[in-house]
Amino acid sequence: TASAGLILQTCWQAFCCRCPENIPLIFAAFIITYILTFDPNVSYFARFQSTTGNRITKELVDAFSAGQSHLLQTPSQELLELENPYDWSLRRESGVYALWDHLLFDGKYYSYYGIAPVLLLFWPYHTLTGFYFPTSEAVFLFGAIGIICLSALFLELIKRFFPKLPVNVAIFSLVILQFSSGIWYCFAYDNFYEIAQAGGFMFTCAGAWLLLRSGVVGSGKIRKTDLVLSSFCLSMAVLSRPTLALYCIVAVIFLVFGYIKLRKETPAEKRISETIAYWVCALICYVIIGGIQMLYNYERFGNFFDFGIQYSLTINDFTRAQYHTDFALIGFWNFLFAFPKVEPNFPFVLSNFSDLSVNGYYFIANYNAVGILWRALPVFGYLGAIKAYKALEKQNKIKAILLIGSCCILAPLIIIFSIWESGYGVRYCADFTWQLIIGGMCIAFYNYLRETDDPLKADRCHMTVNFFAVSAVLAVIVNFALIYDYLPLENLQRSSHYAMERIFEFWK
Repeated sequence: TASAGLILQTCWQAFCCRCPENIPLIFAAFIITYILTFDPNVSYFARFQSTTGNRITKELVDAFSAGQSHLLQTPSQELLELENPYDWSLRRESGVYALWDHLLFDGKYYSYYGIAPVLLLFWPYHTLTGFYFPTSEAVFLFGAIGIICLSALFLELIKRFFPKLPVNVAIFSLVILQFSSGIWYCFAYDNFYEIAQAGGFMFTCAGAWLLLRSGVVGSGKIRKTDLVLSSFCLSMAVLSRPTLALYCIVAVIFLVFGYIKLRKETPAEKRISETIAYWVCALICYVIIGGIQMLYNYERFGNFFDFGIQYSLTINDFTRAQYHTDFALIGFWNFLFAFPKVEPNFPFVLSNFSDLSVNGYYFIANYNAVGILWRALPVFGYLGAIKAYKALEKQNKIKAILLIGSCCILAPLIIIFSIWESGYGVRYCADFTWQLIIGGMCIAFYNYLRETDDPLKADRCHMTVNFFAVSAVLAVIVNFALIYDYLPLENLQRSSHYAMERIFEFWK
């Protein structure tokens, strides 16, 4: 609780003092959340007195309150007697009811979704009030804090590594980063999926910001408090979405470089004590929180490393899932490369999802897709990677490859690859999009700042500034169009919906 309170206090300071540009972003997130979940028969504050909920807000809360890991609901005998209860077609043909998107193991129902939001928000809230915290407000809360932390991370990156970057380029880049982060898709729906997604986004952004602020890379003294908070956040990200464990592995690479830095700066007589203190602060939360997750896994499935997704009761039978490269390519194409469609009617830019004409069943949650290359043009900065690598000092080349390569390229690509089993859903991009963008931006910033020192390349520098300006405008237009297309417009008043379209088309 103390760690969570300190994180919130730090985020609030960043929100008020360093990132006032977050205010319109958070206001927009609130408006989306409020409008799309508006119920004229229920007052806003009555939402916080709910007696119903979903897998995360209620079912897990009730299970934990009863002192158990399995859910209170019990599967029917007919379901347990099926030859393969995980086969959706067999369940449907047999007319056997099962709780959708739950885990079935050893005759009990479980929840696959992470317990971090339950432990930090939903369970304490229910214990104190007797009600269940509303899903939409939880998604907004997690997403808003994530937006703040993402801005703080970006500004920390600029301060440490690119202090000479022009303010206008920094502002353009932050606009691109925020509009393309992917968190906006979570505000549109109030499902348990969005809780896990927004919670993971919040903790990953906070953990990355605090890790960078701790001083393990770059200049300045290493701040052990930030190390502890960073490991806490990244560990809680895994308890929100197990996929995000990759970023904990990446963080260890940062910690190794921090240790090398510490040894160089610490006198020999203090080296042992400082080393012990450093690694305790860096790893204590990984050990404790990771241990909690492992015990939770063992309690449910008898295996410390089993998260249970193969026991899911959905359309796919994960117990017999077979890998297909074609399915993995669908994710890579639509998340990275899919070209946008343009038309003369509002919102002018349309998604261009493609299933690549593959054979076999592939789950598609929605068809909203434009590649990150076109939603955030600075991702093309990776094309200058060889040029930047050659210009780096020898001692920094390996560090740059390991840090940017692992955090901004390898981990995001592994996450995209892993999606082949679950199918396509545009909300997944909140797990990896901003990391890809930051990596491309870092390379572009480095090459740009090198050229500013050369008077003969002034025209090229001016073109780079214009490139970021144009990229920011396109990021706003393309991402707004995609988010607008993703919204459940049937929940909006038809007259208001059409009125907004006419306004945009008139000014066009």
